[in-house]
Amino acid sequence: MKVIKKIGHWILFLIGGYLGTWIVLAIAILLPFIVGLFLFDFGDFWFFLLGSFALTLYYGLVFGLTGLFFSFLNQKKPDYWISNIFLVLITFYFFYVLITGVGDIVTEYKELFMNFKGITLLITILPAYFQILFITVVAPFIKEDWN
Repeated sequence: MKVIKKIGHWILFLIGGYLGTWIVLAIAILLPFIVGLFLFDFGDFWFFLLGSFALTLYYGLVFGLTGLFFSFLNQKKPDYWISNIFLVLITFYFFYVLITGVGDIVTEYKELFMNFKGITLLITILPAYFQILFITVVAPFIKEDWN
């Protein structure tokens, strides 16, 4: 009975970790594109003013969301090394899909991203993406002691 419970724990972790990581990273990555493309309709002043407020809120939301998710996931891990490596591989695969997808979008809609607002949008969200990549690679290996 203990073996079946352990196998069920692993299966639940693998499915939940995979889906949860993809959902958290998709929210964290797609949010600035959606807001940024919405702000393209405004003038330059409003684009920068509202964009700076949105970017500040975005950093708080993203790092709070990923912190809460990995804190929850650290409590549910059946094994330390194998589950952490699994989460890191999911993160790398997600960012591979993201980089190829963004590259295709930028090459298809060059005129949208090769103006002042498009370049500004890409320059401001790329550091956030690198920070998200770093956090999601390092966060699973941070041990939390809740005792």
